[in-house]
Order: sequence, then C-alpha cells, then structure tokens
Amino acid sequence: GATPPNCIPLVNWPLHSLSCLGVQPSTINYLSAELAQALVQVPPALTVFKSHSGNFTLGQTGGNYTVTISNGPSGGPTSGTVTVTETLPTGLTLVSMAGTGWNCSGTSCTRSDVLDSGLSYPPITVTVNVSATAASQVTNQVSVLGGGSAMVNASDPTTIVAGLVAPTLSFPENGVTGVSLTPTLSW
Repeated sequence: GATPPNCIPLVNWPLHSLSCLGVQPSTINYLSAELAQALVQVPPALTVFKSHSGNFTLGQTGGNYTVTISNGPSGGPTSGTVTVTETLPTGLTLVSMAGTGWNCSGTSCTRSDVLDSGLSYPPITVTVNVSATAASQVTNQVSVLGGGSAMVNASDPTTIVAGLVAPTLSFPENGVTGVSLTPTLSW
C-alpha cells in the first residue's frame, strides 16, 4: 500500500538497530520520519570562515581577524567540545582571541554547547600585532576540530604595507632662528 504520511518505509533499513530499541522489526513496516532521523546519526558538517578588512601596516598594533564557525544545513547537531586553533605566520603576534560563549586561552578557543544545522556560533575576534619586518604577504590559518565533525581549515592571505613615515624638516635647517622662510616637508 501507500506510505502513510510522515513515514519512511523499512526497505533496506538496518533492522538490527530497531531491536536495540525493543521494537520487533517483523511487527512494523514503517517508521515515523522523526524516529528515523533519531536512529540515523548524521554528523555535523562544520565549516570555518576567516576574514579581515583592508591591508595591515608594518608595525601595526591591533589588527583584527574574524573567525566564524557554522554547521551546514545538512549536518547533524554538534556533540562535545569544538576547538578552534589559530596558526599565525611569522610577522604576526597574537594579542588575544575572544568571542561570546567561547573559552579562549593562547591560540585556542573552545565551547561545548550544541550547534544545530544551519546555524553559526558567535564569531571569534583574533587580534594581532604586525612586526615592523613582516613580509608583504602573510597567510593566517585557523583549524576547527571536534563536536563530532571532521577537521576543517581556513586561511586568510593578508597584505602588509609600509606605513607613512614622519616627515623630516629639510629647510630651513633645525636651529636656525630669525629667518622667515617657508619650510619644505618631504615624505
């Protein structure tokens, strides 16, 4: 006959899993969609996105990256601890990592609350200082592990530019007094 509404036929269903629940497989032909979903453990499908705005400057303090962890629409809920780990390139020094609900220490942040499918945790702000000798292009990396999901990674290439240098007074020479001239500044 026709499949009843909101039910899944037991064709090729792992019937041994039903006996674990005390259900006799020979007595039923259909499962409710809700029970079927509960029996099938769908793992989470975590993704990570990392971004920053603009270029960083040599010697800059307080450059920020934003890290967002999401669970894909087809993923199951997370279970257990989710750990986010930063891997900073040479030329960047970690100042802090922080985000609502995250427990951050050093280069890692963790949390254990459930993240349902299609949702995101609050973002993590990663604050860094830029060395005065950093390369002109660096790549900051992040990895996410746990919650029942496979490890995922993201990277964010960052351009480092030279900052403005303070101007020097070249004319009149320093120390000259009583001379009325227009100074020339150069960068």
